[in-house]
Amino acid sequence: MVVKKGELKVGGTVSEAYHRSAEALNVIGGTVTKEDQATGKIEGTRSISFISWGEKILIEISDSDNGAVVRITSSSRVPTTLFDFGQNARNVRRFLDWLGARPAAG
Repeated sequence: MVVKKGELKVGGTVSEAYHRSAEALNVIGGTVTKEDQATGKIEGTRSISFISWGEKILIEISDSDNGAVVRITSSSRVPTTLFDFGQNARNVRRFLDWLGARPAAG
Protein backbone atom coordinates (compact mmCIF):
# COMPACT_ATOMS: atom_id res chain seq x y z
CA MET A 1 0.00 0.00 0.00
CA VAL A 2 1.24 3.48 -0.84
CA VAL A 3 0.79 6.10 1.90
CA LYS A 4 1.65 9.82 1.87
CA LYS A 5 1.25 12.28 4.74
CA GLY A 6 1.38 16.01 5.23
CA GLU A 7 0.79 18.64 7.88
CA LEU A 8 0.01 22.36 7.95
CA LYS A 9 -0.50 24.90 10.72
CA VAL A 10 -3.38 27.25 9.93
CA GLY A 11 -4.72 30.36 11.62
CA GLY A 12 -8.17 30.59 13.14
CA THR A 13 -10.04 28.19 15.36
CA VAL A 14 -10.14 24.40 15.19
CA SER A 15 -13.76 24.65 14.08
CA GLU A 16 -12.83 26.94 11.18
CA ALA A 17 -9.95 24.65 10.20
CA TYR A 18 -12.31 21.66 10.33
CA HIS A 19 -14.83 23.26 7.95
CA ARG A 20 -12.10 24.50 5.58
CA SER A 21 -10.56 21.01 5.56
CA ALA A 22 -13.87 19.41 4.58
CA GLU A 23 -14.17 21.97 1.79
CA ALA A 24 -10.57 21.32 0.67
CA LEU A 25 -11.28 17.60 0.44
CA ASN A 26 -14.17 18.34 -1.94
CA VAL A 27 -12.02 20.76 -3.96
CA ILE A 28 -9.40 18.06 -4.65
CA GLY A 29 -12.10 15.68 -5.85
CA GLY A 30 -12.70 13.77 -2.64
CA THR A 31 -15.93 12.83 -0.94
CA VAL A 32 -16.47 12.96 2.81
CA THR A 33 -17.55 9.52 4.00
CA LYS A 34 -17.42 10.02 7.77
CA GLU A 35 -16.82 12.99 10.01
CA ASP A 36 -16.63 13.66 13.71
CA GLN A 37 -16.03 17.27 14.64
CA ALA A 38 -15.71 16.35 18.35
CA THR A 39 -12.55 14.32 17.60
CA GLY A 40 -11.44 16.52 14.70
CA LYS A 41 -11.46 13.68 12.15
CA ILE A 42 -12.72 13.62 8.60
CA GLU A 43 -12.56 10.46 6.50
CA GLY A 44 -12.99 10.52 2.76
CA THR A 45 -12.30 8.81 -0.52
CA ARG A 46 -11.31 9.63 -4.06
CA SER A 47 -12.75 7.64 -6.93
CA ILE A 48 -11.06 5.35 -9.41
CA SER A 49 -9.16 7.20 -12.15
CA PHE A 50 -6.99 6.32 -15.12
CA ILE A 51 -3.96 5.95 -12.83
CA SER A 52 -5.47 4.79 -9.55
CA TRP A 53 -7.98 2.40 -8.00
CA GLY A 54 -8.92 5.24 -5.65
CA GLU A 55 -7.60 6.54 -2.37
CA LYS A 56 -8.65 6.71 1.27
CA ILE A 57 -8.05 10.08 2.90
CA LEU A 58 -7.90 10.81 6.62
CA ILE A 59 -7.79 14.39 7.90
CA GLU A 60 -7.09 15.15 11.56
CA ILE A 61 -7.43 18.64 13.02
CA SER A 62 -6.06 19.59 16.43
CA ASP A 63 -5.59 22.72 18.49
CA SER A 64 -2.25 24.52 18.39
CA ASP A 65 -0.81 27.79 19.65
CA ASN A 66 -2.58 30.58 17.76
CA GLY A 67 -4.43 28.27 15.40
CA ALA A 68 -4.84 24.66 14.43
CA VAL A 69 -2.75 21.86 12.96
CA VAL A 70 -4.23 19.91 10.03
CA ARG A 71 -2.77 16.50 9.20
CA ILE A 72 -3.67 14.57 6.07
CA THR A 73 -2.96 10.96 5.17
CA SER A 74 -3.71 9.68 1.67
CA SER A 75 -3.41 5.95 1.04
CA SER A 76 -4.24 3.60 -1.80
CA ARG A 77 -7.67 2.04 -1.42
CA VAL A 78 -6.38 -1.33 -2.66
CA PRO A 79 -3.91 -2.66 -0.04
CA THR A 80 -1.80 -4.54 -2.61
CA THR A 81 -0.96 -1.35 -4.54
CA LEU A 82 2.81 -1.00 -4.83
CA PHE A 83 2.99 2.03 -7.14
CA ASP A 84 0.46 4.84 -7.37
CA PHE A 85 2.06 7.04 -10.07
CA GLY A 86 2.32 9.83 -7.44
CA GLN A 87 -1.43 10.12 -6.88
CA ASN A 88 -1.30 10.05 -3.05
CA ALA A 89 1.45 12.69 -3.04
CA ARG A 90 -0.65 14.85 -5.39
CA ASN A 91 -3.68 14.50 -3.10
CA VAL A 92 -1.65 15.68 -0.10
CA ARG A 93 0.03 18.53 -1.99
CA ARG A 94 -3.20 19.82 -3.58
CA PHE A 95 -5.08 19.63 -0.26
CA LEU A 96 -2.37 21.49 1.68
CA ASP A 97 -1.83 24.05 -1.10
CA TRP A 98 -5.54 24.88 -1.23
CA LEU A 99 -5.89 24.97 2.55
CA GLY A 100 -2.80 27.13 2.97
CA ALA A 101 -3.95 29.60 0.34
CA ARG A 102 -7.23 30.25 2.16
CA PRO A 103 -7.06 32.75 5.01
CA ALA A 104 -8.89 32.06 8.25
CA ALA A 105 -12.35 33.58 8.49
CA GLY A 106 -12.66 36.66 10.57
